[in-house]
Amino acid sequence: MSKTTTSSNGVLRFLREAFIYLSFSIALVCLVEWCAGLNLVTLDFLKTSYREAGVTALLLAGLCALLDTLARRRYFSMLPLAVPLILIALISRQKLGYLSEPLYPWDFIFAEQIYKLLPELAGEKPREVILALLGGLALLAVALLLISVVYRKQRGKSPGRPLFATSLLLLAALVACTNTGAGLKWLQDELKIVAMPWVQVENYRQNGFILAFAMNMQSALIERPEMATDTLLETLADTSPTPARANSVDKGPAPDIIIIMSEAFWDPTRLPGVHLTPDPMPTIRALSHGDLFSPSQGGNTSNVEFEVLTGFSNAFLPIGSVPYQQYLHRNLPSIIWTLKAQGYETMAMHPYYKHFWNRDNAYRYLGFEHFLALEDMPGLSARGPFVSDGALLERLYETLQASTKPTVLFAITMQNHGPYEKERYGPPSMSMQLDGPLDERDAVQSYSQGIRDSDTALQQLMARLSLRPRPSLLIFFGDHTPYLGKNLSAYRQSGLIDTKPSDELSQSDYVRLHQTPLVIWSSIMGAERNQVDELVSPSMLPGYIMNKLGIQHPFYSNVLQDVGGKFPVIERRMLRTQEGQWIERWRGHDDASLQRYHAIQYDMMFGNQQTHSALFGDMPLE
Repeated sequence: MSKTTTSSNGVLRFLREAFIYLSFSIALVCLVEWCAGLNLVTLDFLKTSYREAGVTALLLAGLCALLDTLARRRYFSMLPLAVPLILIALISRQKLGYLSEPLYPWDFIFAEQIYKLLPELAGEKPREVILALLGGLALLAVALLLISVVYRKQRGKSPGRPLFATSLLLLAALVACTNTGAGLKWLQDELKIVAMPWVQVENYRQNGFILAFAMNMQSALIERPEMATDTLLETLADTSPTPARANSVDKGPAPDIIIIMSEAFWDPTRLPGVHLTPDPMPTIRALSHGDLFSPSQGGNTSNVEFEVLTGFSNAFLPIGSVPYQQYLHRNLPSIIWTLKAQGYETMAMHPYYKHFWNRDNAYRYLGFEHFLALEDMPGLSARGPFVSDGALLERLYETLQASTKPTVLFAITMQNHGPYEKERYGPPSMSMQLDGPLDERDAVQSYSQGIRDSDTALQQLMARLSLRPRPSLLIFFGDHTPYLGKNLSAYRQSGLIDTKPSDELSQSDYVRLHQTPLVIWSSIMGAERNQVDELVSPSMLPGYIMNKLGIQHPFYSNVLQDVGGKFPVIERRMLRTQEGQWIERWRGHDDASLQRYHAIQYDMMFGNQQTHSALFGDMPLE
């Protein structure tokens, strides 16, 4: 056979194999997009996002060819690659329905937590869960059968060397483009493919599930802020040559400090056209002055408490990250360390499993001496599937009574955790009238009953605290708005928000879905209505607490109150100024106090902790 014929056959083989791999990859991209649920009409995705789809298909084709060469079996890797991608896309679809967010690479860190909650989640739609499990098992069985057939028949039939070399170079280039800053910039400048981590639903819709997921791998890396230069940190560290200590100027007895983060606590009467009798939250309505602007919606409780306890902000961390899981590997500044240095006994209390959200380790790094979890509090009565707020607050009061020292007690409730099945608490004791149809009527009814229980439990606790000799300062807030139907259905159907499910939430809708009630109350002075802004981030609460206690602290009293005085709300998507103006897409804002705040957080969480001696001398270094 002539060299020309051999060369021609080699080219034809290369083109034929490349066509098969690319055709398979395009089909897989379409199937994954449909399974992920954001691009149900996959032809529209190929039409509007052809660049993104093309890059993804090339990535998959190159990966398949590379794996087949290593296995020395042509087309062998197609099914082993397709099955996990499809299953992950289906998981993302379920997460999107529950939390209105797609799946992120770091979600796999807390897979155990999802597994623990499966009984409660399955209770809402058991039929769907059973079908999903059976379908997944069937898919795996068929895939394993086909893989075994291909493995036997394609022995020794690896792709040609030219295709292997091309795939290797292509794959290396695409991985570099999706996982480095320079590569992402090239994608944006040359191919007009833009990573949008600030609005992940649109990011996944525009770029497709696979490409967006791959690009999110890069956002898991923490980049140093522009203003967090060594010069700035050294200047800040030199402002106080001796370890900073909080000094109380309050001459009265030190009050107990009770911080209650109420699971999914929100005002259901904010749903337009929903009328509840009696008022489910009369106590909190009478005492509340403003709202908390939660960094979460429908879940991710630990991210809210991270802000409340540390005074740091999730706004400076990657979207989807969980500080308790990912970043707490050493002591971290917190209001708990500060109060411990003032002679307070420090305690956390939560009627669920201790390891959830890695709290058992995180609390140690935040300065808590004691953590009472479900395992440590047997016998607490349940209301619905979880421990009741009444039982938890009763145990809280007993714990305070038993302490001989001033105590800071951080409690996280559990009763109002979703899902909110029909008659969760038995026949409803509240009447609910609707102005229009509401598919999630039963969920709203059950949820509202839980809110009434929480309000009653809080009122009873405050009445008992008022009678104690030791004064008390109580901070109560909801961690996030509740999950009320897939794709925010109750919020949309009632008219609270009007953004279409396929669109990014408008600014006003986003704000409505991130506001929860906030109460700051003193057993001596009552509600502290003038102590807080109308709307604040959880990270600002330590500053208010220090101010109320009369404690001067270099970070919580100075740095935090300085930036909070300008921007009471600091959130990934937007800032809110003291004057009530919202600023979106605020990255790179030139305000010096904001840049300093970011620099300090970066230094203490990821840097060399150069600011420790100047700002956080009350926290021991490990």
